[in-house]
Amino acid sequence: MIFTYDELNKQKESGINLSWSDISEGQLRKLYVGEKIPIILIARLYDIKKTQISYKLKKFGIKFMETITDNLIDNISKNTNETMKKVFFDNFDIDKFSKIITNYAFRNGPVEDIHASGKLSEEDMMTLNKYMVNRIAGILQLVKNEQWFKLVGFLETYKLYGGCGASWDKAEPDIEEINKCLNLILH
Repeated sequence: MIFTYDELNKQKESGINLSWSDISEGQLRKLYVGEKIPIILIARLYDIKKTQISYKLKKFGIKFMETITDNLIDNISKNTNETMKKVFFDNFDIDKFSKIITNYAFRNGPVEDIHASGKLSEEDMMTLNKYMVNRIAGILQLVKNEQWFKLVGFLETYKLYGGCGASWDKAEPDIEEINKCLNLILH
């Protein structure tokens, strides 16, 4: 019987409807524990809600992964990473992603405190949010359309203007909240 994620995904892509009610404990254990397939991907595979998977995991006594360690994230198979890339680009919604990134990188930071203290009006915030969303959407549009020449041209041009933040502190990638989000979708 076929029950590896890749085999099941090929069946689904060929138009075969997969039956969640037919999955056995062994098959679910192989997907979730053996192959470390996240609940969200299993849900998409079977066109069901994540809660249905959580229920069946509990019913079968399959333990939830309590935490995601850096080691697990670093050792995700190339196939899983390529699958997630496909999921990302298949669901690429520039409007939604621009708003998510604006909320994450701008709105839910110090600017919200400035706004809450009355130093920025609601109108100011709407103007700033619209500006940020539109600029991010432009960059995402280049990525979606794989317009690397334009993207590199944009980056090279901006290096020329005003030192491009040369006097700013060095960037320190902050992925703490991203890891917390990942923890939520894998459980």
